[in-house]
Parts: sequence; C-alpha cells; structure tokens
Amino acid sequence: MKTQHATQRITLKAAAAIAQNRFVTFAGAVAGAGAFAAGPAYMKAAANEHVAVTVAGSAPAVAGAAISIGDELQVGADGKVITKAAGKRVAFAQEAAAADGDELLVLIDRGS
Repeated sequence: MKTQHATQRITLKAAAAIAQNRFVTFAGAVAGAGAFAAGPAYMKAAANEHVAVTVAGSAPAVAGAAISIGDELQVGADGKVITKAAGKRVAFAQEAAAADGDELLVLIDRGS
C-alpha cells in the first residue's frame, strides 16, 4: 500500500458500488470525467454502504493514463485520475504512473 498522509476524511453513503482509490463526488457517486470530486475512496463500498473518502492530504488514486510527477490532475473515466485538460482540478501527482490502472500517490487539491 502507498504511504499516505490523509489529513481529513469524511464518510459518505455510496450511491452505487465504489472501487477503492477511485474519486467520488460529495453525493457518494463515482466521479465522472472532468467533474468536481470530493476525493478518492479509502476503501471499496457497495451501494448504500458508508465509505471513507480522503478530502485533504495525500492519498492513493488509480490512474486512467500515463501521468508525470507534478501534473495537475482531473477525474477521467470511472473515477480514475488523468492529467488535467479541461476538467476541474482535483489533485497533483506526487508519483508517476506509467499506464491506465497504475496506482499513484496524489495530493488532494480542488483549486480550479
């Protein structure tokens, strides 16, 4: 497991099944591409279960494509993070990811 320094987590009720380390919305849904998101799920959850979500600090996330250290990140498909294009920034990459499905450490930042 990646070393993390979560400074704040909240608990949300999952609107649908959520995979661990995927970004979710404050409504408890898996975040869609370019969407504003609360943060990555700390653990997996089934619909209507409660799930801890990291909203501040460092946390692991799943990449949707190759990412370089320091990249601004947005949500891509299925709650995975990708290098920011036109979406809302949700984090910065603290590690590189070589491909879709790789896990990396991110610093949560919903600045713009």
